[in-house]
This record gives sequence, C-alpha cells and structure tokens, in this order.
Amino acid sequence: MLKKMRRRTGIGLLSVIVAFSFGVNFAAADNDPASQPSWVNLTPDNSSPELLENPLKGFMPYTSVYDSAVKPAFPHSLEWFYIPLKEVMDGPNHYTFDTGLEPILNAIASRGHQAVFRFYLDYPDRSSGIPQFLLDGGLQVREETIAELGNVKVHSPDYDDPKLVAALTSFIHTFGEKYDGDPRIGFIETGLIGFWGEWHTWPNSDWMASPKTQNDVHKAFDDAFDITKLLTRYPDSNNVKQNIGFHDDSFAYETLGTESYYFYNRLKDYGATEVWKKEPIGGELRPAIQTSIWANPDGDQTAAEMDGSVLNNTSVDSPVDPNKVVQSFATSVETTHASWLNAHQLFLAAFPTSGDAYDRALAGSKKLGYELSVSAVKVPAASRDGSLPVSIRMRNTGVAPFYYNWDIELGAVTRKGALVRKWKAAGWKLSEVIPGESDRTMDYTIPNLALPGGDYTLVMRAVNPLAQGKPLKFANKEQDANLKNWLSLTDFKVSGSTMKWEVSTIDRNGVTYVPVRPFIEGMGGTVEWVQSERSFRLILNGKNVIVAADDKQVKPWGINSRMYVPLKWLTEWTGAKLDSERRVFTAPIQASYDDLVPLSDGTGQAAIPGMPLNLLAVSTTSQSVTLSWSAADTGTEAIQYEIYRNGVKIGSVKGTSYKDGGVKAGVIYVYTVKAIDVKGTASLPSRPLKIVPDASISYETESGKLKGAAVRSECPSCSGGYKAGYIGNNDGAVTFDVIVDKAGAYTLAMHYIAGELRSAEIGVNAAEPVPFRFKPSGGWDVVAVSRLAVSLKAGANTIRIFNTKGYTPDLDRITLTAGTAGISDNEQAEQPKEAPIVNIDPNGSDMKSLSLDNFDNNPVWPGTNDLGKWAGANSFVVDGGEIDNGALKLTYKGNGWLGSSVETDLIDYPYLMLRIKGASGGEQNGFMLKIGEVEKKFSEWTGDPITQEYKDIVIDLKAAGVSLTAPGQLQMSFWHGQTSAIWLDDIRFVGKK
Repeated sequence: MLKKMRRRTGIGLLSVIVAFSFGVNFAAADNDPASQPSWVNLTPDNSSPELLENPLKGFMPYTSVYDSAVKPAFPHSLEWFYIPLKEVMDGPNHYTFDTGLEPILNAIASRGHQAVFRFYLDYPDRSSGIPQFLLDGGLQVREETIAELGNVKVHSPDYDDPKLVAALTSFIHTFGEKYDGDPRIGFIETGLIGFWGEWHTWPNSDWMASPKTQNDVHKAFDDAFDITKLLTRYPDSNNVKQNIGFHDDSFAYETLGTESYYFYNRLKDYGATEVWKKEPIGGELRPAIQTSIWANPDGDQTAAEMDGSVLNNTSVDSPVDPNKVVQSFATSVETTHASWLNAHQLFLAAFPTSGDAYDRALAGSKKLGYELSVSAVKVPAASRDGSLPVSIRMRNTGVAPFYYNWDIELGAVTRKGALVRKWKAAGWKLSEVIPGESDRTMDYTIPNLALPGGDYTLVMRAVNPLAQGKPLKFANKEQDANLKNWLSLTDFKVSGSTMKWEVSTIDRNGVTYVPVRPFIEGMGGTVEWVQSERSFRLILNGKNVIVAADDKQVKPWGINSRMYVPLKWLTEWTGAKLDSERRVFTAPIQASYDDLVPLSDGTGQAAIPGMPLNLLAVSTTSQSVTLSWSAADTGTEAIQYEIYRNGVKIGSVKGTSYKDGGVKAGVIYVYTVKAIDVKGTASLPSRPLKIVPDASISYETESGKLKGAAVRSECPSCSGGYKAGYIGNNDGAVTFDVIVDKAGAYTLAMHYIAGELRSAEIGVNAAEPVPFRFKPSGGWDVVAVSRLAVSLKAGANTIRIFNTKGYTPDLDRITLTAGTAGISDNEQAEQPKEAPIVNIDPNGSDMKSLSLDNFDNNPVWPGTNDLGKWAGANSFVVDGGEIDNGALKLTYKGNGWLGSSVETDLIDYPYLMLRIKGASGGEQNGFMLKIGEVEKKFSEWTGDPITQEYKDIVIDLKAAGVSLTAPGQLQMSFWHGQTSAIWLDDIRFVGKK
C-alpha cells in the first residue's frame, strides 16, 4: 500500500544517470541435466490459530471497544469507526486532519491493526456531522424525527446543493492526496451520503442525492484514490465501471434471497457479481444476529426459531423481523466473496471466549477473504556465481484475493537460525493470486547473494507496510518453521569467495559518484536514514559509519531523494573494485559464515541495540528537564545511553534517566536518546520528545505512579505524546512525587482530556482529598486545563488523583506554579456540589403521574412503551433485557443500551421517578442517563444512591436543564467497563396536581 507516483510529467535526469540494472548470467549447480532444479512441494496447513489474525480480513470491532478497560479477546486485524466530516473540515479548502483523524489512525496502528472507516454528514440520533461553514452558508437541512427508524432525529442536508457538492468533491480530492496508500488504512467506505453514510434516506427516498450527485461523489473518490481500496453501499450503472467495491450492511440477513433489494440481487442487476476479483466486498454482519447466528450458522431458520433472544435486539439501526429467515453464513460468504465484516458484538465481554458458538464464530471469521499458500518451490541446490534463480507456485484457497501488492521479500537464514540477507522479489504480486484459478507461478533471480560459502535456508514473507502491523501468514506447515513470520521454502548451498554486482555511476564536477543504497545493499549491507539527525548509517560486515547529509569530508550529494557519495571514498571503505567499463563492481566476500551479522528484523538477534522506548519528561522546570526512558527488549544489549538535545549530544549515562540542567524557559527543545552496546554500536534514535520549559514545574502523568486499572497510552495532542487513562472507578489512580523549594500556596494546573463532564478527587500529602469537576475539554483528543489551589511543604510532596465513584478525565500532565493568581473565578466555581436529592413523595395524593413504562409486559417489551412509542434495548447479557417479576432486569458487563421515546410535553410533569434496585447497591456510578439533550452519569442527576432494595428515586428535570417541551428520548448506556445488574420496576413522570 505504499504511495505510488501520481500521473504527472516532468524533466528527468536521463542524460546523466544510467539506468540501474541487475543483469547477470544465471548458472545451475552444474551442467548435468539431471541436476537441473525441480519443483519441490510444500505442505498445505491452515490449522494455525495465527491465521485468524491475518491482516485485512476477518471480523472486526468498532474501535470504541478499546475504550473499555477489558480488551477484546476475539482475534482481529482491523478496526472500524465512523467520523463526522466536521471533525476534519472547518472551512472551504481548510482541513483539520491532524486533530480529527490522525489520533484515531495512530491509536489503531499502535495496536498493530489497520482501519476501516467512513465519514458521515447525517448519523441518526447523533448531532449533525455537517461542517459549520456550510450551515452558515445557507445549506438547507431537514431536522426531523423518523418513526420508522425508532423515533430518532436526523439532520438530512440538501445533497444536491452546489456548494455542498463542491465542498464534498474538494474534500475527497484533499483526502486522497493526503491518505491514498497510507499503511494505517485498510479500506475506506465512501460514506458521506444518506443516513449513517449508507447512501439511502429510507423511508424518505426523495431526500436522497440525485444520480448526478451520487456519480460526482463516486467519481471524486475513484479519481482521488489509486492505491487504497474503496467500497460503497449500492452498485449502480456508473460505479460498477469504477475502481470501487461494495459493502453489505445487513450481511446474512438481507444478502441472498428473492427480494430485489437484497445485496447479491443488486450485484446481479448491475453485472457486478465478478467485481470481487479486483475490488473488495465487505460489510456488517446484521447486529441483531451477530452473536445468535453461531447457534446455527447454516441458517435457513427464522430469527425466532434460531435463537429467541435475537427478538430482544431492537437497536434503532437494525430492528429484526422474527419471522424472517436468517441466511447461511457460509453460503453468503462464498457467494459474495466477502473479505471482512464488522461484527462488534463478538468482541464484547458478553460473548463467550470458548465453546461451540465461539468456535463457530472463529471459523466464520477465518472463512472470510484470502487464504494464501505456496504449493511448490524451485531453486538450484547450489549457487556458484553469486546469483540464485527462485520460482514459486502460489495458490489462494480462500474466497477473495489479497487486494494489495505488498512487497515480497526473500531471505537467507543460517544453520543457527539467523536472518543474514534479504531481497525484494520484484514483480511478485499477491493480488494476482485468485481463488478458483490455477496456481500462480512467480519467478525472480537474486542477482548477488553476497554470502560466504555455506548452507542456508531460503525464506519468504509479505511485508506489511504498517510498522508493527499484523504479519501475513501463509497456510503452510513450513510457516515459521525456521524464523518467526517467515515461510521456509527450501535449503540451498553457496560456494565461491567473490561477488559481482552492477551500480550506475555519475560524474559531477570531475568527481565520480555512486548511489549509496544500491551499492551497500549489493554487498549485503544495509543503509539506515536517521531523519532527526539528517544522516545515514552504513552497516556492512559488522562495520558501520555515520555520514551526515552535510558532511564536509565525505561530501555526499542528494538528488531525487537518492543519496550519492564519491566512488573513491566508498571503495576505500568497502574494498570494492570497479571494472574498466565502470559498470560492474567486484569485491571479496570478507565475512566468514560463522561471523555473519543477523539483520534486525530476523530472530531478535539484531546487529545493533534496540531503540530506547517511552522517552518521557518526568519533570520540567524553567531551568531543567528530567528525562526517563525504557530499555528496548530487542537487539544487542545496551551498556549506556547517549542523550541528544536538538541533535547535539549533551551527555551519556548507564541508567535510564537523565537530568538536563542547561535549559531556559520559553525555548523549544527536542530530545532523543540512543542506546550504545559493548561494541560501541548505536541504536536508532528514540522517538523525539519536544519540551518547552516555563516558569512552572511540570510532571507528565504517564511518568507518575499508575495504580490499578490506570494505563498509559499514546496521545498525539499531549505534551509528551502520551496520556494516562482509566483513572478512577474505585480502582485506577495516579500519584506524583513532587519537590518544591519553598512551602506555601501553589497553583496545580491539570492538563486533561474529556469528551464529557468528569470529576476527580485530589489528595495532597495527608490532607483530606478535595473533589473537583472537569468540564468537557472539547473532545477525546483535545487537551484543556483546569486549576486548583494547593498547599505544599518545602521538599518532597505527593499529589494523588483518583475517583471512588467514576472515572476521572484522561490526564496529560500537571504543572505547579508558586502562588494562586492564575486561578480564575470560573475554575474555583468548578468545585462540584453534591448531586441533589429531591424530597417529594411521587405517590402522594397531591401528585399526578404519566407512565413511561411499568414493565408489566402490556404492551410487550421490547417494542412499545406505555406512551405508545418505541422502546427497546440491546447488548446486555440477555440482549434486550428480561422481564423478571414485573420488572425489567438489565444485566451488563461493560456494555448495554436502553432507549424509550418520550416525545410528549412534560410541562405538567417536571419530575422523573424511577423505581429501581441493584444487584449489589451503588450501581449509580455505572451507567449514564440521557433525557433529551442532557446526558450525565446517574449519580450526577441525583445524590440518592441505588440500593439492593427497590426505592423511588426522583429527579428534577427542569433544574437539570431538560427541555420539558421537547424531551426526545430517555436513554441509559452502560459502556463504562462495569459489571452488575439493575431492575427497573417503574419509570414515570410526575408533577403537582
């Protein structure tokens, strides 16, 4: 998925540069025809569980599953998310990808996964995704409540407005320029149009974009993306001619069958049943059957017959007809040739991690997409002239191709299991290996092995361009046999002591130059570019040298992104010689077999130390920065570390911390650290850390003492690149050890991230903890600051941030400044007050009531509440909850959602009464309550706690800011990592007679 060159013209350097050639003569082991190489079969084997995590295929969750402290157990390599367009576009031709999209992609990539996503303008029951500048410019938007979608509000724009169409096509062009070929992205769905970006506005088809607008958007995507694969919801007469695949958002439920609108019938209608051979098919397993289908994945039963609990899933975007036949999963996959499906519920705690249903779900995931194996290999038994012709036969026993042409590398492994050479097999294309077709033969000749005599194993891998991405595993018994993540092909022998290779030269001002990378790699060495230092490292036969781009002695020359060095200097350093025609180099093979240096991506026996990890600023003052880092767990052992500030070495230490006392306030400093091994070999520099000291004392949260569930995670918008999360909930906490010179009052500034109202308790030394409320920061990737006055003693102090009742915000860092002048009145007012307790008797003779639902199953739950409006729930242990002795029981394990439409004037009923109890008591901190547009934790609506016995809890809606004339829905969400159960016996609105 590497970015390919755009179609453009320009003036090249053909008059100067001779084309680089690998032409050589290939010789067999000897001249005896009987010894000519023959095909050797490899063993097919698809039983390895690691195939379940092969990249770019299988089931995937929403990326939000990683917001929970409990990480998903079901294997996967992809993550799915929606994103509103307004997050990345805030004006005509003005984009905010760095804050809107980058943090999500980086978080997914940090887990070794690749992303699938779509942008939207209108996501029912969410706020509008339309950029504000379009609304300000007069874009007409229909804001209505759609009964057929579960009484949810939509924000449907006039899709044919010329200004909107122009904005969308401009966005798509810029989106493609920036992200086409980005290795963090697996697939992109066109989105943007229709509800949820699904290219429909059902039941109001007249709201939909015109065919011309639809074609304009599809064409813009096709023009903008040459590498990254695209999918859209429905085929039409235009997009079937474009480089776009399709996704089925109701897989195994409306995929096969007689209805004209079913997915496969639409493909047939537009002649697109073979599109899968070039473009991907994906989608979403119908949410209502994501877990229950594994009771009988062969289908051919109605939803009710298959699993009664499926009837309880009435999520607004996927209601299920109990009389509708659920289709065979395997037949749906085999017919559509789908590569991946969103099946979020398989990744939640409620789905079992063992047993028949789990095993069937694993088999279902494995059936999706490609399954590649090498059936045979042909290689000479020995190489005498330094070259090695290699041929393989590859087959695909899956249902779909691998849609990207990732680089395929060949490697040489010694008897000790060390990878010592690797070569790119030019021309080998995975995308051409099609299921159902004959094995694909691929040929390549390694022009110069650059290996000393000895016995080797030839290995192969497909290189995931995402650093630390999931490796592609072949369905062979020989996978990982000699080297992790490499397929062993065959053994071969090398004899001889001289190597030959070709590299072009260039004359410049009387000096002959040679491109350094092909020269060194031709000798079996490696070249590493260190961007932060503008230098490159040459590594050859255990020797290494670093050359800066502006080196005054070597005098390198850069042109067209390629670095050249003087031929004289390079031949003196390597011992190579150039023939009289200035084309072919020869050099003795200096390394002995036993002294070959392993490559860093082989078995972990790297030739250089591993890069230092987790570089942090433990504390910062106006005069000093204290750094810490972690030792790498790969490479040669480090015996010391070198610290660099703005590219200049400032010190070395044996430990993993360093205090720089030579800084000034207000100056930007960029730090890196290198590990040094016993041979004096340096690692690559650590990830850079930017620090701007100021008058305050700063402590990064992630360098504090994290307790319990609190964890450190990457945060591109945070000061040190990291944050700490999952703090609180009576488990996680962070403690800072801080030192100040003088006792007195200080301003504690807490830099935090919160997409909603959060609170914490702040403890200083032995003093009573102080409660503190944090306003929303503006999003889960936006850093805000809140301040609190604290009293510190001279010398060592401890500051502890925690919450016994819920989660705190994620924390970036804290700073301390002498005095309290920086604290505003507004921040002082943020000190939380106890949630109110409403002291009225909802059952008194002076009260009247309006029942929302008394859960007497009349009308039947789920479906309709006592107001005659929609009501339902999903994702609980019993999916839609269960009626238990006249009450609704909701058992939750970190997930669950309940909704009940009100849509009734409550002016005469300004109080909400819930008759409720909990399994353990104290559940008020475990879920959110939303009424209309107001949403907060249940414990923040009322100070009346939930107990193990039923009680009537009353909430003053007017005082809480709820619109009594437009209350919308009552919703409860349980996506907060807690496990328990509550019973709802009665929900009603009450008021004075």
